[in-house]
Amino acid sequence: MWDNVIVIFEVLIRHFIWLMMPARRTQEILMLRKELQVLKRGTKRPKLTSSDRLFFVSLLRLNERVVANIVTISPNTVLAWHRKLAARRWTVRQKSLGRPVTEDEVRNLVIEMKTNNPRWGARRIVGELRKLGKSISKSTVLNILKASGLPSGGPRQDQSWYRFLRSHGQRFFACDFLTVDTAFLRRLYVFALMDTSNRQIISIAVTKNPTAVWLETVVRNAFMNMGDTPKFMVSDRDGIYGAWFGKFLSDCYDITLYRTPPRTPNCNAYIERWNRTVREELLDHRIIFGERDLRRLLREYVDYFNQARPHQSLGQDSPCRQHGVVGFERSKVRRQRLVDGLIVSYSMAV
Repeated sequence: MWDNVIVIFEVLIRHFIWLMMPARRTQEILMLRKELQVLKRGTKRPKLTSSDRLFFVSLLRLNERVVANIVTISPNTVLAWHRKLAARRWTVRQKSLGRPVTEDEVRNLVIEMKTNNPRWGARRIVGELRKLGKSISKSTVLNILKASGLPSGGPRQDQSWYRFLRSHGQRFFACDFLTVDTAFLRRLYVFALMDTSNRQIISIAVTKNPTAVWLETVVRNAFMNMGDTPKFMVSDRDGIYGAWFGKFLSDCYDITLYRTPPRTPNCNAYIERWNRTVREELLDHRIIFGERDLRRLLREYVDYFNQARPHQSLGQDSPCRQHGVVGFERSKVRRQRLVDGLIVSYSMAV
């Protein structure tokens, strides 16, 4: 477009000069008038516009001697302008190479996710975006967070997990207790039962006083509607399990109980990771007022954990459903506040 403007401008000047006035004298007069017009603008150093440069270059192309009469600028300057116009005319514009630029709507969504969930790291945000049908790399998320001045790290991970019973090649369950102190310093006990094949929490139960009878009832209720029971169960050496627990599982469900060695939580890494996750995302940020309050929060969090939370070990998928790949559209992103606003979950509107 710019080249066409130059050509049209030159043609008009040529016709105006050669048809209306004597050639060289007229060119010099036009040059001097243009210089005076520039000088009358009253600035310490005249600032030339694009049209001014185009005018001087066009006169240069008509007659090179005209540039010798220029007073306000050097003839070499006009020649340099001419070389730049010629180079621009013959330069082939190439497509920019490298990684494509991240859309502003995706960038804003990454910042929003980190702001609403400060404990999320880059991998967690990548998983949330995958649920929405948008695939970007971890490094892109880190660059966005760094440019926005937001911390890029999530919860600190100091050690790797030892995959206990991995050599069995069989599906197995894991169980464990964790304790929660209420606002009135009363201790509650939370029992969780996990299917390690897909990280799904099968059962969650809360009590003030865990007993063998209570635990047996919880396990029976968990297995009541389950058609395919596992072959193995992993637990620690807590006294509540005792000798009766292994016999109960073996006689009723043909499940072999494996007890971890003393003080080796890594041998039951799956359920221990659940304990850490539920503390970091819920219990450490909420004052519990009683057993009913804790049950309500855990019920809502477990539903989110099983249905919507991305898991790195599952390829950023959730335990109970495949997110799949959907078309990303910013206007269709839906937000749901869970567990009293501690977590903001994202999904695409159907």
